[in-house]
Amino acid sequence: MIRARSHKYNARVTIAQMNVSLIVPQEVKNLSQTLKKAGFGAYLVGGCVRDLLIEREPKDWDITTNATPEEIQKLFKETFYENKYGTVGVVTESADPRLKVIEITPYRIEGKYSNRRHPDEVHFSDKLSNDLKRRDFTINAIAYDVEDDTFVDEHGGREDLARKIIKTVGVPHERFEEDALRMLRAVPRNWISPSIHKLPRALLRTRRFSSRYRKSAFAMSSSVFC
Repeated sequence: MIRARSHKYNARVTIAQMNVSLIVPQEVKNLSQTLKKAGFGAYLVGGCVRDLLIEREPKDWDITTNATPEEIQKLFKETFYENKYGTVGVVTESADPRLKVIEITPYRIEGKYSNRRHPDEVHFSDKLSNDLKRRDFTINAIAYDVEDDTFVDEHGGREDLARKIIKTVGVPHERFEEDALRMLRAVPRNWISPSIHKLPRALLRTRRFSSRYRKSAFAMSSSVFC
């Protein structure tokens, strides 16, 4: 079942308290250290943190920070910034294609989703909490400070991972109305449990989702499972 997360959790917890070991590539650590030395915050966030916690090697690495795109670019030798969402690609010297480009994005607040896929506008924020609460599922809203070995988990994502439950951050139908593809992201490549493959059909049958959202989700499904 997909549910909304509604109550507070122990937001900050250290690696020692969790009794886990996370292997973060040196290239990622270097970028985080550079941001921290310049006086900015730096957290791993999203799918890479989720994958580390379920002991699966991440396919890519994302860092979020309170630095603006222009400030990020000033800190690194080779970068590119070609989007309206604030994401800066930092080119590293790694021979590993998964680490050749690491994306760094400012904390942000998103506007309306008129096309049910991407926000019409984004505003940069100086608060990590604002960035975490805009995310789709609690398991993708966990931030990890590499330097301090500390997690920021304001929405109970670690608990949901342990229980193999997918919950939205906020009200479920609002999250799905924003981006119809999120209905299919709930079951990417069976990374939690085979039984979760039953979820999309049951979800799309619910009265909450009109035919236009179903149509949008199915039209984009090939890009999720290929």
